[in-house]
Amino acid sequence: MDLKNFQQIQIAYDLIRSGLRIPLVSSLSGIDNKRLLRGFWHEIHGNGPVPGKLPESVVSYIDDFYSAIQVASFVGFYQRIYKWDKVSPEKVARITMDVSTLLKTHEQYAVMWGQPLDINAGYYAIRDVACEIVLFVKCINCGAEFLYDQSKMHTSKCPYCKTLYLN
Repeated sequence: MDLKNFQQIQIAYDLIRSGLRIPLVSSLSGIDNKRLLRGFWHEIHGNGPVPGKLPESVVSYIDDFYSAIQVASFVGFYQRIYKWDKVSPEKVARITMDVSTLLKTHEQYAVMWGQPLDINAGYYAIRDVACEIVLFVKCINCGAEFLYDQSKMHTSKCPYCKTLYLN
């Protein structure tokens, strides 16, 4: 086993320990052996990985204004840890998720909020903001940053002050 393989396994192990779904772990770690990853999951969590279809976007994780605030906080933490700002559309194709920053954000979020956010929600939030599937905007009324997507009630206005976002 060479150093690259060891690093891939360590990344996969850390992501699985955090609860990231197996297809996402495979994509981020570069390990295609799903059986190995499912074995890690069982070893870490004592049961099988979560079955079922993956969500299409972060909007699937936002059910109310509180969850909208939680996801926005995660994106804000990620931006500050990674020193990542909005990405121009021509750079979107080259975006790769920074795994160490994702894990560090997940840990810091749990410290700040007293409970972790589902890392899958965090992954989709970062991906969707980077690819502009949803926008990370600043409220014109209170100045808070939040995820904006006009298709859902809880993402079409500021979750903090409920001001409607008009782009």
